[in-house]
Amino acid sequence: MIRMSRLLNEHKRIIITSSIYFIISIVYSINLHNFNQQIKNESFIAIVQNNNIVFYILGATMLIIMGVINFVYIFKQLFKSYESMWSYLLILFLLIVHIIFFILIIYLIQNPILRAIFSTFCLGVAITSALSNK
Repeated sequence: MIRMSRLLNEHKRIIITSSIYFIISIVYSINLHNFNQQIKNESFIAIVQNNNIVFYILGATMLIIMGVINFVYIFKQLFKSYESMWSYLLILFLLIVHIIFFILIIYLIQNPILRAIFSTFCLGVAITSALSNK
C-alpha cells in the first residue's frame, strides 16, 4: 500500500494529465464516431459544407498535438523511472494507451471527413486547372 501511494505521488502530474487527455479523447472519439455515422451516406460536397467539420478537424489536430506533447514528457520520464519496476510499468502503460488513442483519432477523422475534404480539393484543382487552360 505504501509503495502504491509513493508511486502515485511520484507520477501525480503524469497520471492527472494523461487521465484528462484520455477522458477528452474518449468523449471526442464517441462524438466523432456518431458524427461519422450521421454523414456516412452523404455526398462529399454535403460533408464539406457541414459546419461541424471544422470542429472535428481542429479537435483532432489539438488532441494529437496535446497528446504528442504529453507523450514526449512521459517518454522522458521512462528513463528516470529505473528505480522501480512499478513506476516503469505505469509509464509504459500510459505510453501504450497514448498510442492507441493516436491511432483511434486518426482512424476516425480520416473516415469519411478527410476523404471528403481531399476529394473536394481535388475536384476544385481539376476545375481550376480546366478553366485556366482555356
